[in-house]
Amino acid sequence: MSYQDYIRVFLNMGSITTQKKRSLDLVELNLRVSGGCPNFRADNCVVAITGRSCWLINPVFSAVPAAFLGTASRILSVEVESGFRY
Repeated sequence: MSYQDYIRVFLNMGSITTQKKRSLDLVELNLRVSGGCPNFRADNCVVAITGRSCWLINPVFSAVPAAFLGTASRILSVEVESGFRY
């Protein structure tokens, strides 16, 4: 068994979450040592944002059929909530 095969088996025995954290630790180490950023911390780079918007839309095209049918045109309400993080 080669060294690469041994490492591959060893990595597959751990959880994905642990592998991600250790990979991020190696990125931090490389940036601190050879990247010229001795104070770099990945914890300070975490970005997250959540947005929420609500629109009240007056009917434009549905107002004509509503006038012919004798029904009241309604205001359309649209609400969107979304987020992004890494």
